[in-house]
Amino acid sequence: MNVFTQLPRQQQPPPQP
Repeated sequence: MNVFTQLPRQQQPPPQP
């Protein structure tokens, strides 16, 4: 398994204008 797969997926906030 990939190392990235073990880490929890962090949701990035939408870009603010």
